[in-house]
Amino acid sequence: MKFLILLLVIITPVVTAFADSEWELVTDNQGIKVWTREKAGSAVKEVMTSGAVDAPSWRVLKVVTDLDGYANFMPHTKESRILEKEGNEALFYTRVAPPLISDRDYTLKIVSTRIEGRERDFLIRFDQANDRGPATIKGVVRVDVVRGYWQLETKNEGATLLTYYVFTEPGGSVPDGLANKANVQSVPAIIKAVRERVLLKQYECQDGEGSDCEDWKAIAE
Repeated sequence: MKFLILLLVIITPVVTAFADSEWELVTDNQGIKVWTREKAGSAVKEVMTSGAVDAPSWRVLKVVTDLDGYANFMPHTKESRILEKEGNEALFYTRVAPPLISDRDYTLKIVSTRIEGRERDFLIRFDQANDRGPATIKGVVRVDVVRGYWQLETKNEGATLLTYYVFTEPGGSVPDGLANKANVQSVPAIIKAVRERVLLKQYECQDGEGSDCEDWKAIAE
């Protein structure tokens, strides 16, 4: 059921989310925390996870926005491709192959921005945009409810606090209770995947050096 973590735009930034007393901390393991919150009108809960990544924020940003590469490092991702890209916005299609149930797919609009007043902190928002993506595929369940964000906050010159929020309903016949359990158990894999992927040479700085790296300017505005 790890596919639920992949169903990647939220209305408010994570700072607001943490201030909401309704968030419940449910796991804290290996430096990765997971919270859940009741969602009005749905039996499926919102999920948020956060953990430190041993890399500067511009480098983490390059990993999180490597959408075409998701099939190579995000759990259960069978297909991932950018359909359109202009400036800091992208249209992204992905198909995931979770165990035991049918494949799921969806198209997202993704917007990457620098957080105002914080040059090295970033927010990547995503929301369902199936009407702009490929047609449905026989045997694949189209996911209609997907929205969330990534937030990257500089901890120090060489580390980033990475937060991932998602609200999604998996569609098909997956019971709500099972969906909630799968989310809680699976979202830490997102943080772990980024921690491993960020070490690759392909994400090294191409414009500038160290904390002065300007690579982010080609991604976020």
